[in-house]
Amino acid sequence: MYARELRRKKREKDTLAFFSDEEVMCAYANAFSAGADEEYENQELKEVIRGIIKNDLSEMQRKAIIYVFYEGYTHRQAAELML
Repeated sequence: MYARELRRKKREKDTLAFFSDEEVMCAYANAFSAGADEEYENQELKEVIRGIIKNDLSEMQRKAIIYVFYEGYTHRQAAELML
């Protein structure tokens, strides 16, 4: 069994890719980088959503949205807070 485990470890070592911390951080940093157009669209969308929440929803609906999507409560927790 010892020899089998050594062969398995060698196979795993041969197939694994090792990256330096710098390479990993670079990959995370470059995974998604929004361009100017995307940033503008995101900002515009945020303003539209804020306007809908502020002007078109009832007080209870507004509270539910804020609790769940902005403050991170679960639906159950939000419901308990709103009783």
